[in-house]
Amino acid sequence: MNWEPIPLTPFGLPLYYQIPKGRSRGGIKGVRLITNLHINKLRRYQREVALAILNSVFGRKGLTFSVEIARQGGKNELSAQLELLLLTLYMAEPQNLVKCSPTFKPQTVISMMRLKDRLNDAGFSGIWVAELGYIIRLGNARAVFLSADESANVVGNTAHVLLEIDES
Repeated sequence: MNWEPIPLTPFGLPLYYQIPKGRSRGGIKGVRLITNLHINKLRRYQREVALAILNSVFGRKGLTFSVEIARQGGKNELSAQLELLLLTLYMAEPQNLVKCSPTFKPQTVISMMRLKDRLNDAGFSGIWVAELGYIIRLGNARAVFLSADESANVVGNTAHVLLEIDES
């Protein structure tokens, strides 16, 4: 399957991605629009990381990225923006993204709060649903937030779209 980025927005993000003929993603055949989301407000160095990750996701490459950004440099905001974008694009499909943090409190809770804020900012207030205290669902797509603490029991979750491992 070959995904080709098409024209870029003024912010350097793909205006849309071509979907191979016969495939349907997000209920839209042919193209998937990814503009008008707050991801455009990322800083240049965050956008470069976002584009590399999105290229891997849409190209089904399964690449591994290690992102190191200075403290207060926006790593968690970048993460929330990617989660927002992917939940939006896959909301018509039962697909998961999984994010693991070192502890449930405070890291996982903070990540969930940030994603909820971004969903609300993007106009999804009242549309997204929190489930079981660790899942945020938008349509059929879910962001599953797990603790990597040694006492956590986190078996049985599949990362269809993205697997994120937060700092250790």
